[in-house]
Amino acid sequence: MGWWIGRAIVWFLAISVGLTILYRFVPPPVTLTMLLDPNGFEKDWEPLSRIDRDMVAAVIAGEDGKFCTHNGFDRAAIEQAMERNAATRAKGGGRIRGGSTISQQAAKNVFLWQGTGWTRYLRKGF
Repeated sequence: MGWWIGRAIVWFLAISVGLTILYRFVPPPVTLTMLLDPNGFEKDWEPLSRIDRDMVAAVIAGEDGKFCTHNGFDRAAIEQAMERNAATRAKGGGRIRGGSTISQQAAKNVFLWQGTGWTRYLRKGF
């Protein structure tokens, strides 16, 4: 039974790495996020070279200001979000802020489903 778990882990990692490499060069044909969108979806991928540089800079600044200085995980932002969310919950509020980077958001949108929970958050790391 143990060798099945080992094989499953190897297959999971191989597929994850393979798809990541593939999607580096070609856009994903369709994602689970697109399929589950209640409003439907239109898929017109544009190469980065066709998007105005100021627009790209604005998105990066708004979504992940430290995008160019971290390795995909902004540990300080994650810790800060956890602290702020814990303080908000202690006062009776809900989650108010996430700590995901652009890299993590892209991984979530291509490889995972929409929703919440620590298991989905941790899977973004793969």
